[in-house]
Amino acid sequence: MKKLQKILIILAVTGLIWQFSFGKVQTASAAEKTESPKETLDVEDGQDVENVQEPGDAGAEEENKDEDSGVSLPIVEDVKPQPEPSLPEIKGVVTSPQVQNVRPKNSVNPQSQNPAVSLSVSPGDVVINELMWMGSSASGSDEWVELKNITNSTIDFSVNNWSIYKNDSLMLVIDSGTLDPNSYFLISNYDADSASSVLDVTPDLVKTAISLSNSGAQYKLYDAADNAGSLIDAADDGTGAPLAGDNTNKYSMERNSTSGNGTLAANWHTANKSVNFDLGAFEKGTPKAANSQTPNFISVVSNKTIYKNGNIIVVTATLNQNNYQVSADFSLLDDQYTLGDEIVVNNNNTYTISYTISNSNSLSDASNIIIEVTADDEINPLPVISSSLTVDLDNTVPQTPQNLRVVTGEGFVYLSWNLVLDAVHYEIWRSGSFVLLGTTIDTFYRDENVIGGRNYDYKIIAVDAVGNKSVAAEISATPPVIIIAPDITPILTYGPASVTQTQPQIAAAVVEKEAIEETEKTPVEEEIEEPGEVKGEETEEEEVPTNWPLIIGVMLAGLVVIFWVYYWYVSWKESKTKTRKRK
Repeated sequence: MKKLQKILIILAVTGLIWQFSFGKVQTASAAEKTESPKETLDVEDGQDVENVQEPGDAGAEEENKDEDSGVSLPIVEDVKPQPEPSLPEIKGVVTSPQVQNVRPKNSVNPQSQNPAVSLSVSPGDVVINELMWMGSSASGSDEWVELKNITNSTIDFSVNNWSIYKNDSLMLVIDSGTLDPNSYFLISNYDADSASSVLDVTPDLVKTAISLSNSGAQYKLYDAADNAGSLIDAADDGTGAPLAGDNTNKYSMERNSTSGNGTLAANWHTANKSVNFDLGAFEKGTPKAANSQTPNFISVVSNKTIYKNGNIIVVTATLNQNNYQVSADFSLLDDQYTLGDEIVVNNNNTYTISYTISNSNSLSDASNIIIEVTADDEINPLPVISSSLTVDLDNTVPQTPQNLRVVTGEGFVYLSWNLVLDAVHYEIWRSGSFVLLGTTIDTFYRDENVIGGRNYDYKIIAVDAVGNKSVAAEISATPPVIIIAPDITPILTYGPASVTQTQPQIAAAVVEKEAIEETEKTPVEEEIEEPGEVKGEETEEEEVPTNWPLIIGVMLAGLVVIFWVYYWYVSWKESKTKTRKRK
């Protein structure tokens, strides 16, 4: 029995040791999982390790410690810069560091000079820029020639004479005056003060030898006093009427802004503005001034590309100038069109031309119909420029939507139909004087603004790109009736005598006209709570790991208690038996 007692004591101690040691280890392990390791640095990031020097002798170099880096730096005394040794001045030689401009005595400062005088030019550097070949209202001989320098050099004709030939015969020699860079040089038969001239600007050179023909003439410019020099430019082709200009209205012949070949008509135009003429003169030209622009359309566009009868076509034409009358011809688009039916508005060179296509137009549908736009000079009524654009005419209505279907349900009517190829959208109309519910690009529509049991008539219309509408497809629909019905649901409550009470609740149910059909029932489970029990929200609990050492320790301790009680009972039994035997 004493051995058994010892065994029980050993088991109990073992269980306590097990529980204590392994429980502590598990607690420490859990703590390590929840805490993040932290490291401390004794040295700041990027800090260098200091090099400490031992103090030297008395005559050693002093050190000054840098507080930021911790590195000992030697003290450097301020040193004054020593002046550079000057070189001996030598006449005529420039010494460093200064740079001097040296030029001979009596030389001319280049900055005070005009641009260099050009003694050599290339073809095209100077062009015949304008010809007043028709004279003026003051005199038929009031003719002049304008040259233009398109280089950055000055040309001095007194140093190097130039000449102009007419049909390969010398017409005049340019023997005086200068032609500045990017400037004009005017040679005239008369001075501006002459009664035979309408010029309001002084010519650079007056030569009575000027004789410009009204036909069959070509003019050539040479950089010498005769045609032995280089041919610099040529004007006109020498055949027929001049390439530009107006003899009747006295409008000069002007070179285009991009000079090009002067013998081609494409590089000339008739002047359309008046500069440097006497007040009241009706001549047009730009002597000693920039030429007027070549009149042309910058753009011509329409507001749409496809039209039908009744549509408004708007053509927007942009010109590079605004002294023109612009019109458009719509006769190929509408057989009811008459010239002048269009409305034209000019807004700073942008002309807006509006016209409404007649509903009586009988022209057939067509593509690429030409709309011609013209611009006429306000004084000279002849058309000078024109442009065009193309449009399509489409008066054919789309096909009626086919296979119109309807599906009804609780509070809605669903419509669907087949695709119409040339339709861009569909209109949905509903009875009640047939109001437009809306439009859609799809082939279906859901109407949710309906009342159960009421009949509705629907129309579906296909619409094409220009607004042509098909014949309507029609259908009727009646959505189901919605009825509100009571539903009695028992609710158990607790009272002093545990009495079961009921409370009515109202629920919605759809009842058809013929019968009420229950399509689906959902079982309802009611929980009966114990008195005093409070139901709370379920909270998600964290999973706690099983503490096996504690469980084993408790089990061992229980075994010890059981054996201890058994041992005590056996000892008490034996003691009682012995007592009886003694008696």
